[in-house]
Amino acid sequence: MTCCKECGHTLEDVEVEAYERRQIFDIPPVNLIVTEHRSQIKTCTHCGKSNKASFPESVKYPVQYGPNILASAIYCKNYQFIPYKRILEFFDDVMGIKICSATIIRAEKECFRNLEEFENVSQERLITSPVIHCDETGMKIEGKRHWASCSF
Repeated sequence: MTCCKECGHTLEDVEVEAYERRQIFDIPPVNLIVTEHRSQIKTCTHCGKSNKASFPESVKYPVQYGPNILASAIYCKNYQFIPYKRILEFFDDVMGIKICSATIIRAEKECFRNLEEFENVSQERLITSPVIHCDETGMKIEGKRHWASCSF
């Protein structure tokens, strides 16, 4: 500010008394990050055998989606209950990623396998606990009412 908005007098030599703040919260633009892994291939000069280095265990295919994309898709499907078709549209519209429902299903199955031991231990602890807290929630599946029992 160089001059008074009321009278036009100069404010150049006047000290700042305070600041008023305003903030904007936003999310950064979504940019796809590609990480390339390379496996060295060498032929033994002694026996002629071709040798190939291993990839990290998480790198199973020539092209695949990373854990953040898969976790986001699983979250949309299993927590937000968004249908596969709408999840695919979201990834295409917002991120420019053409993902297919089979990829989400494969990621879900892997997630379920990874949580199997936790689920078994949780069930066993609930069964052997002297007190548990339970609740039922109604939901419609294919137009019919079903009940989900929750224990915690």
